Amino acid sequence: NKHYSVDLFIKNNGLDKLRKQLTSLLYGKEGIDKRWDDFRTNIRDIGPAIMSELLCRIAPNKYILWNKKAQIAFQNLDVENVPTNNSGLDGKTYAFLCETGRNLIKEAQAGGYAEIDDMLSLNFFMWQELQEAIGKPNKKNDAKESIPQVETKETKKIKTFVHNDVRDRIRYIGDMLGFNATVEKKVA
Repeated sequence: NKHYSVDLFIKNNGLDKLRKQLTSLLYGKEGIDKRWDDFRTNIRDIGPAIMSELLCRIAPNKYILWNKKAQIAFQNLDVENVPTNNSGLDGKTYAFLCETGRNLIKEAQAGGYAEIDDMLSLNFFMWQELQEAIGKPNKKNDAKESIPQVETKETKKIKTFVHNDVRDRIRYIGDMLGFNATVEKKVA
């Protein structure tokens, strides 16, 4: 059922709310940091990977695709402050990653890689060309310290993102298994 996920997004968020939040995320006048945080706070079941895919589709020169392979590639390129999980990816961090991606594109073009001209081609490069580096220790560090861990302060906002992410994934698994799964429903 190809429409299952879309139907689930609509069911859990409401079509009007989803439409309003998507419009704000993709076309809003505020900075991407504010739009990103608003969307993550108000919409369930749509995480950073889908959000970044939509943003990159609308503006491939501005917004980076963010997924696990991009995260590992950035870490192997020694980019500082790369979040190690989705809960650490707030709007400010996503804006920083987009700026870093634009700088990487400039460096690639200056190095003779004219085919890397937007965030989509940068992501393709990370998937195709950095496969050997992905998952392997950084040459500058020993195997034990191959992926730098960023110290993040556990704020209430991050704890809420983590809680909601885990809660929604468990409900999603229940739905996929055919159960009538809901979140935070009073039982007694």
